[in-house]
Amino acid sequence: MLMVIGAADAADMPTAPVYKAPPAIAPAYSWTGFYVGGHVGYGWAKPTVWDPVTGGPFADPLPAPTGILGGAQGGFNYQVGNWVVGLEADITWTDVKGSANCVNFRCALGALHVFGYPDWFGTLTGRLGYSFDRLLIFGKGGFSRMHEYFEQTGIAPTTFCVPTCTGTNVNTGWTVGVGVEYALTNNWSFKAEYDYMTDLDRKRTTLTNSIGTVQIFDEVRAIQTLKFGVNYKFDWGRGPVVAKF
Repeated sequence: MLMVIGAADAADMPTAPVYKAPPAIAPAYSWTGFYVGGHVGYGWAKPTVWDPVTGGPFADPLPAPTGILGGAQGGFNYQVGNWVVGLEADITWTDVKGSANCVNFRCALGALHVFGYPDWFGTLTGRLGYSFDRLLIFGKGGFSRMHEYFEQTGIAPTTFCVPTCTGTNVNTGWTVGVGVEYALTNNWSFKAEYDYMTDLDRKRTTLTNSIGTVQIFDEVRAIQTLKFGVNYKFDWGRGPVVAKF
């Protein structure tokens, strides 16, 4: 009888509440780390060319190269709060080509077919961005170095630059750009950016051929690019940043 009463009393006792652990706060994405990647895109260029003797325009029209490009990049980011600072270097090979028939000044003896293109360029830039967790909006600026190739061929009846005159130049300039980057996983990210590059000053270029013909001109180049790329980030020994709400 006592056992029955005890069991009934136990059944009437209130059940202790069950407490559940609060849901874990997901760590915010960290942009800190070294990264490497590749890019492809499209570029368009517009040179400004002067005659070094008269100071006037060299020829009109001039080639306005356009075409595809591709290359590789690498750098380092460091995140403080939502701000991300970094340093990036890249190298790009291009098929940005253009040609035109010039009809004045040096073409007085007959027209010239002018062909030119920037076949590679590299940049070293600082980056500053603001992150919204996995989304990074950034600007960049720094130095550029570009290599360009030229050909000029006389069109009959002229014999100037026959055989074809060729030449190259390499010049240092500056670059600025803007872009967005999104972290697809903890290590892989996708980016899209626009860049503008131009020379620091006029660059003199000399073209020659096999019989000693010499053609010279001064030039300032400008090239604009739209690039799409992927990066792989190596974790840099920094623990996850806890998101605050």
